[in-house]
Amino acid sequence: MVFLQDISTVLSDNLHDDRFAIPAVEFVAFLIDSYIPVIPEGLDPSFRKLFTLVQKAHFRSANIARLEAAVKVYAALSRIDSLRDGVLKKMTGLLLHPFPRVRSSAAEYLFVVTDSEIAKYEDWSASPKQLKPQVDNLKISFSLEG
Repeated sequence: MVFLQDISTVLSDNLHDDRFAIPAVEFVAFLIDSYIPVIPEGLDPSFRKLFTLVQKAHFRSANIARLEAAVKVYAALSRIDSLRDGVLKKMTGLLLHPFPRVRSSAAEYLFVVTDSEIAKYEDWSASPKQLKPQVDNLKISFSLEG
């Protein structure tokens, strides 16, 4: 899966350029979700590097497209056992994001990945301060710390 290294290079070289970063992240999400049914064991470092790059791609970003693309990648990466806890922690953290659209997107993908009733039925358009107890309950149900 050499393409992971190539896409990681494109993403790392153009991390702050929306014209390259957003399509690269969207493409990664599409490939992992659609064309990689089973993740080979030996590729864990490549996926871990990709996970780190996606985090950097949306760090302190107000760009909705970047954030939604990152959520899609996180949902796809949640199938990798070694990354699952980190991915779920990141996605539950996005449930407290200031933008309601990002919270709703993260909740939708969390429900798809985990079948959590809290993620499905909660009103994610409420303020993050009001959602904190529900997010804490989700972290407890996913056995995540912090």
